[in-house]
Amino acid sequence: LPPTFNMPKSQLQSYGECVYSIGEDLLGRCAEGKSSLERFNAAVAWCISTTRPVAFGMAPFNPILGETHHVSMGSLNVLLEQ
Repeated sequence: LPPTFNMPKSQLQSYGECVYSIGEDLLGRCAEGKSSLERFNAAVAWCISTTRPVAFGMAPFNPILGETHHVSMGSLNVLLEQ
């Protein structure tokens, strides 16, 4: 396929963006809740926030063996490896 049909990032990077590309620290709130209901609500909010619309007609590059993706944002460190 021509490169114009692909996103300028890999599938691994797309997965990583689900964790750190939100404005709030929703993942941290999952652990900081005072009750189990607050933690559950925070986990559901984080899960919903990771839903992204798929760009029609474009696909990310497939990850290659040994590929890594790392990003740090505040106290959150994300390291993904294929």
